[in-house]
Amino acid sequence: MTSVLKRKPDQKRVEGIHRVTGGWIMGVVLAGHASESWDKLPPQTAACGSMSPVEQQYLFDFFRDEIFAHIPAELHNSLLKLSFLSDIPLQLARIISGRGDIDSVLTDLVAQNLFLYRQERHQQTFRLHQLFQEFLQQQAATRLSPDELRRIRISEAEYYLQQGIEDKAILSYIQVGDFTAIESVLIERGADLLNRNTMFSILSALDSIPEATILRYSWIALYVGLLRVDLIPYTTLPFFEAARTAFIRAGEEKGEIMSLAMIVYYHIIVSGDYRAGATLLPRLDELLLKNAATLPLPIKNGAARSLAFGFFLFAGKTEKAHSCLALQGSQKGRQQQSAIARGRFIRGYIEMFTGSHAVYMKEIEACSALLGHPLVGMSDKLIIRILLLCHLSMIGDQLNFSAERQAIERIFTPKVLERTIAALNIHAWESSNLFAIGRTAEAMEILELGLAIAARKTTPYIRSQILQWKAFGHALLGQRDKALSAIERSVHLRHEAGGSIHQTFNKIIAGAVYSRLGLANQAEFCFEQGLEEAQSIRSHYFLACTHLNRSYHKLVTTGPESAFDDLRTGLALMRMHQIEHFWTWEPAMMTRLLSLAAANDIEKDFVTSLAQKKLDISLSDAGHVMPQLHFFLLDHFHISLGGRTLFQASNFSPSQRELLGILLTTKGQQINQEQVQLAIWPDTPPVNARRSFDTLLTRLRNRIDPALPFSAKLYLVLKKGILELAHSQTDALQFIAAARTGLRHARSREWWQAGNAFRTAFSLLNGLWPEDIFCSEKAVSLNDRIISTLIEATHSWAAIMIRAGEIEEAISLVERSVHLYFYDERLVSLLYALYRENNNHLKAGDTLERYRSALKRNKYTEEEIDDLQDEIVSFSLGQLVDLTT
Repeated sequence: MTSVLKRKPDQKRVEGIHRVTGGWIMGVVLAGHASESWDKLPPQTAACGSMSPVEQQYLFDFFRDEIFAHIPAELHNSLLKLSFLSDIPLQLARIISGRGDIDSVLTDLVAQNLFLYRQERHQQTFRLHQLFQEFLQQQAATRLSPDELRRIRISEAEYYLQQGIEDKAILSYIQVGDFTAIESVLIERGADLLNRNTMFSILSALDSIPEATILRYSWIALYVGLLRVDLIPYTTLPFFEAARTAFIRAGEEKGEIMSLAMIVYYHIIVSGDYRAGATLLPRLDELLLKNAATLPLPIKNGAARSLAFGFFLFAGKTEKAHSCLALQGSQKGRQQQSAIARGRFIRGYIEMFTGSHAVYMKEIEACSALLGHPLVGMSDKLIIRILLLCHLSMIGDQLNFSAERQAIERIFTPKVLERTIAALNIHAWESSNLFAIGRTAEAMEILELGLAIAARKTTPYIRSQILQWKAFGHALLGQRDKALSAIERSVHLRHEAGGSIHQTFNKIIAGAVYSRLGLANQAEFCFEQGLEEAQSIRSHYFLACTHLNRSYHKLVTTGPESAFDDLRTGLALMRMHQIEHFWTWEPAMMTRLLSLAAANDIEKDFVTSLAQKKLDISLSDAGHVMPQLHFFLLDHFHISLGGRTLFQASNFSPSQRELLGILLTTKGQQINQEQVQLAIWPDTPPVNARRSFDTLLTRLRNRIDPALPFSAKLYLVLKKGILELAHSQTDALQFIAAARTGLRHARSREWWQAGNAFRTAFSLLNGLWPEDIFCSEKAVSLNDRIISTLIEATHSWAAIMIRAGEIEEAISLVERSVHLYFYDERLVSLLYALYRENNNHLKAGDTLERYRSALKRNKYTEEEIDDLQDEIVSFSLGQLVDLTT
């Protein structure tokens, strides 16, 4: 353009002209000649990069004088009509033009390069150049009557309906404002439309209609709402309510069922207004039972799911919820996976509170497996992740809760989350986890963030959720007035919002708050109500929670005797249903309760295990509490208590380190005294060895005793010739145990549980065995177990990540493992393959070269190195996934 026009045009103008003309040389030149008028244009027009009216007229004049004038006049009318079609299939062209020879006419125009071309993939379909099409439409506006233009659009719509291309048919009807015809399409074919890949194009078409018009047409309003659910669910309620009102007026029960089901779903997922949702259940239940035999399967299934979840959440009717789920049939098509996801989510949620541990974990695994499925909608993926978060909060797993929360935050924007109940649930559940591990200040900070979001909401559910946990936190901190104010507001708002499940827990946590505030009557009243409602919905989780909170209340207010019945019942429920945590668990309460249980032989084995695992304490037969010593072997050796380092390797003599090493590496961390003597003093007479052993043990106890809250003899126990390291945890053994749990789940194809176990294991892995400190035969054996476990767990977890499409996460995992142990061919092969899969060939090559150098340092021959390198290069990720399936 610079050489033709003898001036340098603006870059944005050039880009705009090129885009509009499609690179057509003559069009570019003609638009360029019109540039003399650029300076006369308004600044915003000149700068926008689109074609100005002056440029467009230059082109249109060219089309009129140089192109259209040379096309036979008898073809003009046909071309003007066809110009209103974005695509021109031959069959439709015959209908619109009325010419039997239109195929040869169009073929000739293509051959003459007269701004018409065939579509590459559909040779029987033509398309006009955009500028020439706009020129023809301009001409048609003065030559064709409105009735003719309407007939063109109606014919186009009818053609596309015959072809089963409903989104294009709807667009054609929109062009002529025939909304009644659109309603007919949606009534007849709407359910099928939701099963197709054209959902977004149909939504775009319907969304082009003014909202006021949409709300006047019931089926259009309904389908606009349905199509928006996956993208912007918070905008859907006005459409569903308008549709329902019109359906009731018209006596259209199928439409009323669909709109009712979606309004219930909205109150579950978006608003949290359970009381409003509950009022809709009887009518939806009546209509579904009446019409179940004649409803299309997707409609029946959707209504059954909404009813099931509504009856459980709103009314606490567990059996009725299960009977509603049983109404579902097997659904096919695009929506099949989303339908499965919703059904699994609802069943999983119900089982989590009322069913067996095995059943609800099966549902959770099934839900998790659907997260990577391309045909599961984003709104369904969000509710699945909310289910996973709820479970992790209910078991108090903060490590994996944080990982799952971060996954949600990577996928969904804060704006989307804040417009559903998700964001507030995340804040409430995370605060529960933090209260449980004594991080009360952090929990309160998170709840403050939640309150800031809740302040922008008007629904009582959302505010009540945060306020009840704020009240609990204030009560733990002894802030009486704040706690009382928050719990009273929460109870009021919870009553206003409704929802049996949430009301039940609101009463339990209110009892816990009132108990800590010294308001015994209010606490006992809330516990009694909570117990009745938990029994009504058959929630063993809430029953255990209520009994143990009430036991603690009685223990504090009237003494141990009155606390025993609730304590026995609550702990028995926990053991039978594999519950190791519940909402309102906090260290002070549970330490006293478990101590009381141990002292009175109540569920003793379960209580002892629970105390060690969840409270990091040991309990004596008398119920005395002892903090556990932590021995860290992975990376650098040290001993800690309550998170504070007490001793490092340099604090012990070589013989003391040797004794500790024997204890730490022996199975069960207990060993016969004679075996110790043989290991340390193999050539010394037994009497002298015994004397040396006694001296060494005494000195070791004396060394650690001043730093311990109890006698060192309780931690280094010698009883009947058996030396035991008691009341302690060792990170290496915890790593192996957690990793093996992950491997067991992986072998059972329980990928989500496997990933959680692996994450727990690797959180303990800061390095490898300190070989310079412990070098006995047992130490070497344990080190080998750590390395083999590391390799196997890395492969298994990486395979799970790869299967889920999480390549970056898999690379991070394997990089860390290779950094810890670079000498394993399998780890290097995996890292090399991951780099190549991620198109990072530079890092792949560097990994190969580093491994080659490491082998040279270890005296491998060139031939051996080449063979190993060939094996690494030939490894594929498919092999890994196949091996771990």
